[in-house]
Amino acid sequence: MASFLFMKIIITKGLLVFALIITAMLASPISSADSGTNFKADVQSLLGTLKLVGAEYVDAVKDGKIIDEKEYLETEIFIDKAIEQYTGLAEEIGQASPELKVGILTQLNAIKQIVQSKGDPASVGEQLKEITASLQKLSGGGVVSDQAKGEARGQSLADTRLGGEQLIGGLRMGLIIEPAKNFWFYDNEKLIENSAAGLLAQAGQTHYFKAVLREKTTKRMIPYTEISINITGTDGWSSSAKLYPVWGEFFHYGNNLSLPGDGNYQAAVSIEHGPMAHEELDKWIKPIVAIFDLTVKGNTAEVIEQPKITAADDGFAPGDDIDIAVAELWEEKRVGQYSIGFIAENVEEIYAFQSGTLSGTKRPTDNYHLEVVLREASSGRIVPYATLTMRLTNQKTGQQVNYNLVPMWATFLHYATNAEVVPGAWNVEVEIAAPALAYEKQANALGEAATEFTFDTDKVSKAEETNELTGGIAKIKDTVDQAVREYKAGNYEAASKLARDAFIIFEEEIGSKISAKNAPLEDEIENQILKLSSMMKGPSLEVDNLAATLDDNLDRAEALLQKPTSVAALFIQSLAIITREGFEAIIILAAIIAYLLVTENKEKVKIIYQAAGLAILASLLTAWLIERVFKAGFASQEILEGATMLVAVAVLLYVWYWLINKIPAYKWQKFIHGKVKNAVTSGNQFILGSVAFLAVYREGFETVLFYKALFISAPAGGYPIFFGLISGALILAITFWLFKKFGVKIPIKQFFIATSAIMFYMAFTFLGNGLAELQEGQALSTNFLSWAPRIPFLGMYSTVETFVAQMILLIVLSFSLLYLFFWRREKDTQE
Repeated sequence: MASFLFMKIIITKGLLVFALIITAMLASPISSADSGTNFKADVQSLLGTLKLVGAEYVDAVKDGKIIDEKEYLETEIFIDKAIEQYTGLAEEIGQASPELKVGILTQLNAIKQIVQSKGDPASVGEQLKEITASLQKLSGGGVVSDQAKGEARGQSLADTRLGGEQLIGGLRMGLIIEPAKNFWFYDNEKLIENSAAGLLAQAGQTHYFKAVLREKTTKRMIPYTEISINITGTDGWSSSAKLYPVWGEFFHYGNNLSLPGDGNYQAAVSIEHGPMAHEELDKWIKPIVAIFDLTVKGNTAEVIEQPKITAADDGFAPGDDIDIAVAELWEEKRVGQYSIGFIAENVEEIYAFQSGTLSGTKRPTDNYHLEVVLREASSGRIVPYATLTMRLTNQKTGQQVNYNLVPMWATFLHYATNAEVVPGAWNVEVEIAAPALAYEKQANALGEAATEFTFDTDKVSKAEETNELTGGIAKIKDTVDQAVREYKAGNYEAASKLARDAFIIFEEEIGSKISAKNAPLEDEIENQILKLSSMMKGPSLEVDNLAATLDDNLDRAEALLQKPTSVAALFIQSLAIITREGFEAIIILAAIIAYLLVTENKEKVKIIYQAAGLAILASLLTAWLIERVFKAGFASQEILEGATMLVAVAVLLYVWYWLINKIPAYKWQKFIHGKVKNAVTSGNQFILGSVAFLAVYREGFETVLFYKALFISAPAGGYPIFFGLISGALILAITFWLFKKFGVKIPIKQFFIATSAIMFYMAFTFLGNGLAELQEGQALSTNFLSWAPRIPFLGMYSTVETFVAQMILLIVLSFSLLYLFFWRREKDTQE
């Protein structure tokens, strides 16, 4: 009995083990197949990302320089994404080929290095070709991904059936002639046959003309064009027809026409831009005409002596646009006949075709760019001529916004809109009406669909926003690096010029933005770039150290610009701008008004107020003219500021000399005891008014530009900036009132001393600042003095030009004081 039980246990366990082994064996192929399928899908996703890297980078960099900041930033994003995707595949790749696992990662990192150094796009393309070939071999895939096979098949069919093809500008125009056929299309939302409607065909029509319109370099089928055909015979016969967009084995434009009989004919195919938007302005928009010679014999019509031009020019493979589109998708859903994908990005320009030209449609309030990619699920081809609407519903507040999407021609065809969306999570409802297409087969007709996505603004990369604020820093660093390379090669003149170019980029693109947040840092960077330009004019041991310090400061500035600005910080920055820029003007105004009150010329005070008010208006007008009308560059602005300050110096010195004349006791007593109310002559009124005008004007338009920069870099809602401005204005008003009130109570002699000191201080700083502005505007040479002090609040900038000018002014001051208080006084005493 025991042996029986023992045998039973052995048999039972043996059968169990056997069953487990069989199950494992049966499950193993399935698991392997699933793994292979997932691996292939992951590889295709990676290939799509790599295609996106190549497509973005070729438009981003040329000759070692960034030509499109947005495309460059997106290239960096997608190469990082590709490396991350590859990391997830590396283990499986390593099982098949350890060497290839390391090799592909090395190539991906090499591409990243090329991108970071702004290297040749052709080098990136070569690396991508090698990686693509390796990945396709590993995954068992061909040149075309599964998702792009439908488009590749369509292009291949078009190539084989073309009767002829012409290259005109950036287009390929091909023609195919077949026997007349029927179509299906939507009429009042009902699918009908053309022969029943009489819309596309009439009795007796003999031939079907297919126009295949594609991009020259990519061979992508181009929708949304207006195409017509005019056929003429040798006997003067002619016939014309519109060609309609048709969804068949491949997308084309077609219609049936009647040819009267055998003979030779000529077909003129006319192409005009249709209702399609673009992301670039340099796309074709001008009408073109392609001429084909035809021959008809029996029921056969052929194109005469037209070559079939099938080669693409830049290696853009069939379906690459689809792979790129899929690589960018946030989310994709299969709904009925469609695969519908959603993309959200930072706002970008949409150029719509209107009245024969492309015009930008981006509104100032738009902050996001929303896209839908619509593909036929069975073939993967992108579907044109659909009508899409989008409803956004805020998940928190329930706010709803509706948009009509426009068809947009970019790296891939999609439907897009720019939107004004507050931060948060949104439900996105997409509704698709049946495309306005004709169909070669009724079974392939596409209908309506609807789906939903979720749009969370926190998930949108702030690439474009970062580009606007910090893209200039990348340019400056790149330009400085080039300058250092030229300098080390002994090309001093070229190096100095490049450093000067970096300075211009700084001032034009980011200087005011940095100043709005950290004025000392902006001033420090400005001085370092100028100093670097001066040093590079000849051999110097300090270039490397200065370039390294500059690079560190630029990193600080970049971090500052990228850091979100809090409400409190915006208030403080706004307060600092108005008080910093307005304080000098307030002191001058208060000193002049106090002087008029002390000398019992109260009625003349209105002249100062009028001059200040006029200066404020002139400041606003000048800032507007610079920004909008003249679009003055940085150099012009600096020269204008510098010239204004130098004029102010002349006027301030005149007033200063007139004031110190009254300081000696015998002078001011004589002045006070005379006709005090008439002491201020009309000429002096004009001079004092000029001082007031120039003091306010010089600070005014610069303040306007600073506030513009602060509003640009601020988040939505400028109320902290507004309150900072109001608070600063109140502080200045109080300062002005205190100075005016207590200045009147100062004894006249001491008042004249204090006022003349203020005037001279202003003249001294304005002289240094004015010359520095001219140097920045390249209207005056710049030569640095290493031992000279740099004190910005005194207008001292360690350059030969500013230092010598200010020293001359100090010498003039010294001789003037000696003359007035010693030599002239002794002379007057003797007389």
